[in-house]
Amino acid sequence: MNPFKTVEVIAPVLDSIRVEQGLCNVLMVGCGNTLDQVMDKSNERFEGSHRITAASTDYECILSADKYECFVLHWDPQESEQELVEITENICHGKLDVIVCCEKNLRTIKRCLICLKEGGTLITKRDAKTTDSVRSLANKKSQMIMKEL
Repeated sequence: MNPFKTVEVIAPVLDSIRVEQGLCNVLMVGCGNTLDQVMDKSNERFEGSHRITAASTDYECILSADKYECFVLHWDPQESEQELVEITENICHGKLDVIVCCEKNLRTIKRCLICLKEGGTLITKRDAKTTDSVRSLANKKSQMIMKEL
């Protein structure tokens, strides 16, 4: 995944939300080097203009969280979905406007949609597993899934 392209894809979405409501509540989801690079480029481009939080699906990113300049959640696969969603919404001050998901697995994508506010946007990988159940979940809350990364 190219972090420069990721920032290019999310910039117009974040900017349009900022014009409408001011501060945009964003969650970046991923692991390892991919999340590191996307967070670096996002912090450079959006510093101070959006509230960015990261959710890491591996523990190593948590250990290097201080370089992200934002709060980093650990989406531990051993935790229940309900607990992970509650923790995410508490840390992020409610539902999110935009989620950038660098993961392609079904469980993570569904969790992203649950954490996303009504009318929110999920930007994910082209090969993400967007099954009928995922599309149905998004349609219930008028959420947009952009398979751009």
